[in-house]
Amino acid sequence: MVKAYLYPRIKEHTQSSYNCAYKHLNRLYDKQFAKIRIGDLQSAIRDIHDNGVGYSTQKKARQVLHHMYSYAVKYEIIPPEKDISRYVDIDKDKKVYKKTIFNTRQIYKLFRASNNRYAKMILMHMMLGTRPSEFLSIEKTDVKLRQRYLIIRESKTEAGRNRIIPLHKQTLPFWIEFLAENNKFIACDEHGIHLNYSRFRTKFDKTLIELNIKYHTPHECRHTLASLLNNVGANITASKRILGHASNDITEKHYTHKDLHQLKKAMDLIVFKY
Repeated sequence: MVKAYLYPRIKEHTQSSYNCAYKHLNRLYDKQFAKIRIGDLQSAIRDIHDNGVGYSTQKKARQVLHHMYSYAVKYEIIPPEKDISRYVDIDKDKKVYKKTIFNTRQIYKLFRASNNRYAKMILMHMMLGTRPSEFLSIEKTDVKLRQRYLIIRESKTEAGRNRIIPLHKQTLPFWIEFLAENNKFIACDEHGIHLNYSRFRTKFDKTLIELNIKYHTPHECRHTLASLLNNVGANITASKRILGHASNDITEKHYTHKDLHQLKKAMDLIVFKY
């Protein structure tokens, strides 16, 4: 019942992550909800830790519990004071990996892998500067090939939503290829199945290994475009519009308007000679 209530209001990739987190709470499955104690919840989180799964999944599992208890309070299954999900502790977030950008040699390797579907997808993602969740949510109807831009509808920030991003000229053949497929979303596998973050990350990692490219995360594609725009001296305001960064400068935020032509001008400063 919680799923029927919650899922229509959240994104598909969030649904997928909640489903995965819920599987880790299996020690709670046979317990009567109103009789669950904080020790039971904490033991379920400890199971995740003991299975070698870290902060991110523990956090999602705690969010699932929060949603379950909020639903139970709202529909008077339990009184508000019985919401014990707020007391659940999880591991601290450990920053163990310093983000790095793709270097020129690695980008050229991706371009030269012309028969690799996911090398193309990584480059498309990189040359948009999108967050992984934004890239995975792009629908074909939001890609305007003739005008060479697309619209990002979904984003975690206000500045990111409904923003226009020009398509990089050297990735246009990839967009033409993917748009010709009979899929709703751009980010689909070779069978036309829409990729969630977990499957996209698996394809991403496997592609880098196959091409002998050192470890990177999908989010580093975004950092890479930011660095590329900065290196070619692209207009700062245009770069912020492309990346969906909020502006703290009042003049820039309210009085500077960058149209599609100017955004394309910034993007077209980046040229790869692979």
